[in-house]
Amino acid sequence: EWHVKEEARLKDRIFKAVVGVDQENRNEAPKNEDQIASGFESQISVLFRVKKNFEIIHKFADYTIAKLRYGERFEDCDIDYGTNFFLKDVEELQEELKLAKESGAGAAIVEAINDNIVNTKYRDDKNSILRADIINQLDPLPNYSILDAIEIKKNGGVDEINFIIKSSLTSFVNRFERENIDIVKFGSLGTFSRKIEEIRKKFIEYAKEQTNEIIREEPGITR
Repeated sequence: EWHVKEEARLKDRIFKAVVGVDQENRNEAPKNEDQIASGFESQISVLFRVKKNFEIIHKFADYTIAKLRYGERFEDCDIDYGTNFFLKDVEELQEELKLAKESGAGAAIVEAINDNIVNTKYRDDKNSILRADIINQLDPLPNYSILDAIEIKKNGGVDEINFIIKSSLTSFVNRFERENIDIVKFGSLGTFSRKIEEIRKKFIEYAKEQTNEIIREEPGITR
């Protein structure tokens, strides 16, 4: 029995050293925010250790090739694999986002998870990442669902114009692009803040049009 337990212990120790998380923590059991963060940091530590060794190997290979080819003309090289790693797929991140919201995590944590979802989903598409960032900047209540926005409005946390922009964000983006150009290309020669400001002005106009339509449709009211 001792040998069986010792074998299981060593197996789990090796697994954790290589992967960065216990096997038992990889099951489908519910996890709280601290458990998720702990597992994530552990995996990051392992990846940094692995990346450092690969950088050393890669640099040695490139340095040797360049030195043999160019001789004294070659001075040095540097290899950096970066610090951003995609440890989870979109589905896992969405579950993490759900857990964060349910546990009452702060806005900064929710926003960071949302950013990870976008960067993971569009990891090879910089244009889509930029587009998602622009739309997020235009959203009066980013990281909140429409149902959340309705509750916020009931409690007086958002005015009518911003609520309309939130609930009609996709249609407003589509309309803006029909009447102008793609939101990524729009204002590309100016600053990012100026771009957002100009697009938002148009969204406010669209929202005011909707409020005017609602007033005209109410019985007994004429303009």
